[in-house]
Amino acid sequence: MAEMKLVDINDFRDLGYLQELNRCFLHPLGLALVVTKDANGSSTITGVWDCRDDQEGIVFEWGGAPGSDTKSKAEYVASEMADRRPYREKLFGGMIQPLPLESTDDD
Repeated sequence: MAEMKLVDINDFRDLGYLQELNRCFLHPLGLALVVTKDANGSSTITGVWDCRDDQEGIVFEWGGAPGSDTKSKAEYVASEMADRRPYREKLFGGMIQPLPLESTDDD
């Protein structure tokens, strides 16, 4: 097996993966992955916000900082998903890897 590489957390955030992971999966569940940037400019995953007691989940106001590019980040991640779709559909029949079938005592 090839050695597993790690993505730089700044790249993970800057390319839009953090935004889309939060927006599409975690926020509706009332959760958010938190990344903190230190004074040296390096970023670290520092925790997960827990707002599961809010029925609407987490909702952020769009607008962001000047020069914010939330739409282009979402488009980049969507393009990455589209590029991988044919391979994952061939392998799994869809984008998401299915859960293994449960075994029974009759097996």
